[in-house]
Amino acid sequence: PSGSKTVDTEFHSRPGGPLAMPGTYTVRLDVGDWSSTESFDLVKDQIRVAAGEKVSFRGDGNYLRGHAIECRINAEDPYRNFQPSPGTITAYHPPGGPGVRVDTHIYAGYVVPPYYDSLLAKVIVHGNDRTEALARMGQALDSFILEGVVTTIPFLSRLIRSPDFVAGEVDTKFLERTPELFEPPA
Repeated sequence: PSGSKTVDTEFHSRPGGPLAMPGTYTVRLDVGDWSSTESFDLVKDQIRVAAGEKVSFRGDGNYLRGHAIECRINAEDPYRNFQPSPGTITAYHPPGGPGVRVDTHIYAGYVVPPYYDSLLAKVIVHGNDRTEALARMGQALDSFILEGVVTTIPFLSRLIRSPDFVAGEVDTKFLERTPELFEPPA
């Protein structure tokens, strides 16, 4: 092994207990949020290290710039225990603008199958600081038009605006402490 790996660990929690906790060692290909705050290419450096070369990152802090947030848009109903929502996307207009990026494979007319990963898109925003990034993400989620299937967009919009999330008071128990996020909007 080359030692050229990133650790990808996610913890999905909800009232009633954990949903999943996978941990993998990978060469990441979905580093959109991280790469938007760095001025070097993580994947390229991992390949360099695997080839026996030195990493380009110096670790002196001169590479960091701003704050990035990524929201994963899934065809799931968060108010029904994240039940899958297969169907046909009838309208699709992604958000855009400065500091907003959407990685996706979907389009109007796309059929979301019931058998596979429900990930529809990743919305990645970058701002000069956390406050600006949160504002951009809020605007991006609010302007995202995706109809025909139930998605996590409204849930994520509420989540990023919750006081604890805005204050950065988030840990693996966050969703357990905020069960009101799982109540459907009025």
